[in-house]
Amino acid sequence: MISKEYSQLFNLLYEKTLSGEVNWIALADDKLFIVKLSDYSITIRQFNNVGDSYLKFSILDKKGMELDEFTVIDTDNTWETAYELYSYARRSALKINDAIISIKDILSRSGIIGDIDDETIP
Repeated sequence: MISKEYSQLFNLLYEKTLSGEVNWIALADDKLFIVKLSDYSITIRQFNNVGDSYLKFSILDKKGMELDEFTVIDTDNTWETAYELYSYARRSALKINDAIISIKDILSRSGIIGDIDDETIP
């Protein structure tokens, strides 16, 4: 169970993220995202274990040292909200909405689409 203090922090972060007011950044791990604040940072990371998923929220200092963390497990009553926050953070950091708009624009054009150069395939 999340403490009242972390619940308030989480709810504020959730609201600002869903309204597009948080600049999430993707890190090297494709399931780890960070928002940098003036003196602290918050990370969110998804983990999957055998049959279980969980999200770890961490508070970091300026040097990147983890000061504290809390987790939300997929069986917790806050899982849906936490996962929605994670999904929005991921979409924001990876600029998925921009990709969708660009792809829809290309698909709506007439004619053949797609490059045939094998070197451009990731």
